[in-house]
Amino acid sequence: MSSEQSSVNAETVEKTKQQIRGLVNEIATLSKSDLSPEQFYEAFLQRIVTALAAAGGAVWVVGEDRRLELMYQINLSETLLDETSDETRRHMRLLKRVIQTGEPQLVPPLAGSGDEEGGGNPTRFLLVVAPLLGDGKVEGLVEVFQRPNAQPATQRGYLRFVIQMCELAAEWIKSHKLRQFSTRHSLWAQADEFARLVHESLDLRDTCFTAVNEARRLIGCDRVAVAIKRGPSCKVEAISGQDTMENRANIVAALNKLATRVVATGEPLWFEGETEDLPPQVEHALEEYVEESYAKSIVVIPLRKPDRPHELAREAKHGELEREHQGEREVFGALMVEQIETELPREVIQPRIDLVYEHTTRALANALDHNEIFLMPLWRAIGKSRILVEARNLPKTVIATVVLVAILIGLFVVRTDFNIKARGALQPIRRRDVFFGVDGTVNKILVKDGDKVQAGQVLIELMNPELERRWHQISGELDETNERL
Repeated sequence: MSSEQSSVNAETVEKTKQQIRGLVNEIATLSKSDLSPEQFYEAFLQRIVTALAAAGGAVWVVGEDRRLELMYQINLSETLLDETSDETRRHMRLLKRVIQTGEPQLVPPLAGSGDEEGGGNPTRFLLVVAPLLGDGKVEGLVEVFQRPNAQPATQRGYLRFVIQMCELAAEWIKSHKLRQFSTRHSLWAQADEFARLVHESLDLRDTCFTAVNEARRLIGCDRVAVAIKRGPSCKVEAISGQDTMENRANIVAALNKLATRVVATGEPLWFEGETEDLPPQVEHALEEYVEESYAKSIVVIPLRKPDRPHELAREAKHGELEREHQGEREVFGALMVEQIETELPREVIQPRIDLVYEHTTRALANALDHNEIFLMPLWRAIGKSRILVEARNLPKTVIATVVLVAILIGLFVVRTDFNIKARGALQPIRRRDVFFGVDGTVNKILVKDGDKVQAGQVLIELMNPELERRWHQISGELDETNERL
């Protein structure tokens, strides 16, 4: 009976060892993969907890501000997740001590120093803690919550196993850093290329099209657009992937409206599906644009004119550098970034957008200032005429320019009479029309055209048969009356 029982125990032990070896091989395979940190630490911790038959565990990494960040946990007590509890503070002090010393530890249940500032194990489990190293530097740690009823030798075996697994994880940490460095180096190269191209021209249209197309490639999004402020409203000048734009298209009109509303607020807009806490004007314009574009994520950042070196020097002289420059600089447009099919997280896309913003706002501000120079189209045309500025023709060009400028100044400054010769006829200052009191036929004209006349002078003789007949009648009657008398 005892021999059969020992045989069963041996088989069980051998089967367990094979399972553990399989889990170790899986962890070794994981350490050579290119998984993301979240995916790697999840699979890594699950296999460690399974291999040790532990109650749970957690993986912590050191953040940029040297704070511990929880990457993955299994059965971690809610008490230890409450940052305000005393148990959490003691637990965190213990982990920080392991980070500082870089030494693995076995911490018994409810163990710790009597000092209030000292760390300890507030749980009823045995803590098996080992650091995660990368290039000799502590990048994080792994802690396993193990049952405390094992023998000391077994507990030390737990610790050796976790240390060995952390050594395998160190390979993944090293390769992940190399991938990050390679990605960062590639991003730097793209950023350098973007900066070179966007500052290459001072033509506003060319700069806008270069900025949106190169920004889309650098950010990794689906669409980038630039709008320039024209009076109280904004007009989209360029959209990535489009050589020409139809300004009357619904999507362009909606984009103009959204840019105008956001620029009016002066605050950047980050839309990722939620429109709460947005001003009503911005919310309505955003909803209209989303209906047209089907965008999942929209970022609209007002473009502000950058501080010039002489302005900074003047403000420093007058002690005004403490003011908030960002809110006081003039807004001249907006940068819009959209994700339609891509779904990059904000922590990935925001640094790239910040980089694009800094170069784009300076390039566009320089282009606007350049195009606002008086008679810039004329100077540009002259500049493109190389014959005028060649060494042999340069003196002639300078002399001709000086003469032309002198003539223009003379036209505005020197006063003189401007006489014009032309044929014409003198018109009288006073003119009276002649009207006849009765009808008649012109019998005789007594004056000629252009003759001078006097008041009361007879000008025309008329003949009226009716008046003549009556004159003869009255004359006859008068003679008859005289005879009777």
